[in-house]
Amino acid sequence: MRCNKCNYDNLDGMKYCVSCGAELLTPQQKEEKIKENNKSVIILYIIIGLLVVVLIGLIIFLLLGGGSTVGTKKEEEPEVKEVSHVDKATVGTWACSSDQSGGKLTIVIELKDDGSFRFGPVTGFEENHIEGTFNTSLIGTAENGETYDAYGLTMKQTKIISSGEITEGEATVTYSMGVSKDGESAIFSQSEDKASYYCNKN
Repeated sequence: MRCNKCNYDNLDGMKYCVSCGAELLTPQQKEEKIKENNKSVIILYIIIGLLVVVLIGLIIFLLLGGGSTVGTKKEEEPEVKEVSHVDKATVGTWACSSDQSGGKLTIVIELKDDGSFRFGPVTGFEENHIEGTFNTSLIGTAENGETYDAYGLTMKQTKIISSGEITEGEATVTYSMGVSKDGESAIFSQSEDKASYYCNKN
């Protein structure tokens, strides 16, 4: 059998060339080997193609945020927290009297800009008072000897402290509040018990 590589004439039946060591194949064996090699190449190309398709699909899946279709992905809505509306003109510590002369102080009303309040008598104010939160809303103007900005004042009482003892619960009390144009005096009125307090800012 003649070697196709070095042209050495080998004995029939030998698988490798004695001269160069090349594999000795009959024409039929060569054809079968070429077909087998071609088949292996085709299979390799198919596997590579499948891997490319899977990789592209994975990239698209990640880009669309885990399966959401383009244009339908919803952004997370921010949590809405309840915030007290507080008009700055109402904020302050107000020393109040139940008569318009202001001769005798009976109540201190403290309205803070964070929407919390403290409401209590002058004597023992630290130990005897009501705490809670409030909202204000501008209503318009009012006249009482002078012009006031009128506000609606909604006070949600959450804690009552009396002689060091604490009682917790919720009750809502509504006042109308008039603040003078210079912001130094105010009138608190409650229609339910017809109570009015004439106040000056401390």
